[in-house]
Amino acid sequence: MKDFTRWGGRTGRYAEFRGAVSRCYDPISRQHVQFAHAYEYEGWLHVRFDPDTTAITVKAAPVVAEVEGQTCEAVATFVVTSRRTGASRLHLVCKTEECSRSRINTLKRVGRALDAQVVVTTFAQVRSNVDVFWRMELLRQAGAIHEDEGLELDVRIASALDACGDTDRGRLVTALGVSPQLADARLAWMHCHGLLRLDLSQDNYRVLRPQEVLQ
Repeated sequence: MKDFTRWGGRTGRYAEFRGAVSRCYDPISRQHVQFAHAYEYEGWLHVRFDPDTTAITVKAAPVVAEVEGQTCEAVATFVVTSRRTGASRLHLVCKTEECSRSRINTLKRVGRALDAQVVVTTFAQVRSNVDVFWRMELLRQAGAIHEDEGLELDVRIASALDACGDTDRGRLVTALGVSPQLADARLAWMHCHGLLRLDLSQDNYRVLRPQEVLQ
């Protein structure tokens, strides 16, 4: 079992990612995630689990473009690449739009120059559905704990969905005959790679067939 949460006290906490206070390991991209605020990480996790996300940065990202003949730099909380279109989205997670107006405007100017969509998410929006966030967080943790384990389950999961159609986590775990946490790890990996879709609106979440992701 890999332990990605022990940072060695206060000194160890800041040794690798100076100044960042919210960090974890992303088993999908195999990188450590780091943000200055917990709500920035929460916003990141929602987008990490969006089936349309094919790539996502793991910390605040400077974005540079030439605007009206001058170099203009903005900072996005994270940058996403769309699975469907290949286009980039510049995400900013902030307390409120009012208190971040200058940063938002700068990011929008850079986004227009780069032909990239800008997505602004407020603290209130991030915290509007904490139940779904915690389900995603448990899936992320399962993926970190069981990284590179149970890879052979992916074919069995896909076959079960082809044979029986959509199901829920409990039935699928029983059919696979493995630990629930290991099943969570593989389902999270397949969801984030667009191979199936998880409906996380309830604790015993639904597992949907892969063709529904493509619609």
